Amino acid sequence: MRWESMVGPMPPASLVRERSRSNAMRNILTLVILGAVGFILVGLYIAPTQPDLRSWYLANACEHLDKLSPKLCQPMRDADGARGI
Repeated sequence: MRWESMVGPMPPASLVRERSRSNAMRNILTLVILGAVGFILVGLYIAPTQPDLRSWYLANACEHLDKLSPKLCQPMRDADGARGI
C-alpha cells in the first residue's frame, strides 16, 4: 500500500524538519519543567525525613527555593530543629 493512498501526499521535507525541531523543543521544555517540579517535591516530602538530603537542601537549595516561596523549606527547617541536627 502506498503512503498517498493511506494519508494523502507526503509533506515537504522542510515542514517535516520544522515539526521535528518543534517537537524536540517541546520535549526539552517538558523535561525541564518536570525536573523542576520533581526537585521541589523531593524538597517538600522526602528531604525532611532524610538527614543527609535535608542538610544538602538546607545548605544549597533553600536559598533559591525561598525566592519562590518561604514555605517551601519550612518543613525541612522544622524537622531540622525538632531533631537537633
